[in-house]
Amino acid sequence: MPYGTPLSAEALHRIEIAEQALHALLPDQQLRVRDHHPLARIELEPAGLSLAVQEPLRTQICDRVRAAGYRYVALDLDGYRMGSLNEEIADRS
Repeated sequence: MPYGTPLSAEALHRIEIAEQALHALLPDQQLRVRDHHPLARIELEPAGLSLAVQEPLRTQICDRVRAAGYRYVALDLDGYRMGSLNEEIADRS
């Protein structure tokens, strides 16, 4: 969750459901769903980026992430990186 966004059980549940769905579709991928509700920003390892945009996987990802409670689904082209939301803090300094 971005800094300054209140944590809620609903948001944590959305993230959990979306990440579980993505792990089922991409079982060998390190991934994260970053909650910018109503947008879900998906971070995948670089090898997973090209897989995620190919059909039918692209549609399956979108459908399952929307079913978790998001309206928009975005793929972060920088890929998975630990602490990516900390980049916002570094940019402020």
